[in-house]
Amino acid sequence: MTDAIRDDNHRPVLMGVSCVDGVTLVPIEIDGSGQMLTDETSVRADLEGHWKFDESSGTEAADSSLHGRDGTIIGANVTLDGSDFTFDNADVLYKVRATDTVDLFESGDMTWSCWTTPTNLTYAQYIWCKYNVRFNINGSDQVRFVCGRMTDAVGPAYDVTSISPLVNDTEYHLVGQYHPDPVGGNGYIRLYVDGVLQDTQDIGALEIYTGYGNKDLMWGNSNHGVAVPYEGKIRESRIYSRLLTETEIGELYADDTAVITADVSSRN
Repeated sequence: MTDAIRDDNHRPVLMGVSCVDGVTLVPIEIDGSGQMLTDETSVRADLEGHWKFDESSGTEAADSSLHGRDGTIIGANVTLDGSDFTFDNADVLYKVRATDTVDLFESGDMTWSCWTTPTNLTYAQYIWCKYNVRFNINGSDQVRFVCGRMTDAVGPAYDVTSISPLVNDTEYHLVGQYHPDPVGGNGYIRLYVDGVLQDTQDIGALEIYTGYGNKDLMWGNSNHGVAVPYEGKIRESRIYSRLLTETEIGELYADDTAVITADVSSRN
């Protein structure tokens, strides 16, 4: 039997495995009461979305989290091969759109994770975005994780940038983190590439402004005026409503199918 995850009082509070990726839940007993817990929501509670992009046909991009935030493929130049989505024509506006994301992913702690292989790097390509949160390419072929505008519609934007330029036809694991701290003033954003911290930017007490802009979650393009359609492959995209630890980020880099168990530090 798989050991239970335990809280600070050493009480078992949830399952140590999940059935989402084909793993069977194992019932555990809580506090000797005889109550058995098989509730998957406790295991994956902070996984807000998980798009594997492993479809081989159709126009849907399924969300493998518990939230069912499936996306729709917009445009004819997205190739599905059962392992990733290939965005392959910069002359056509194409996107995968998750519409059930209004007011999500732009408040509180969050971690974005995805795998991508660029094939024709160009300035201002947008890999994945939700208007004020995005992975895109700068003029030196480096990847950036950008958060902002902050505070209001004309507030500043902050970004963290990879140490080295990306290389075409090479796969990368990207992780961006947003930690607002409006009370303490110790907010920051971070970028990891292939499990290695690249950059940290302090944002003080600022928070992302959510009062305008397109609320869709999109891969391969953006509604930003300067956005250029992405050329490359994207797969295994996840959003967590907490900051993953460096160990957990390393687990995702080492095993792209890893199941990251929900943080139970605040559970009773």
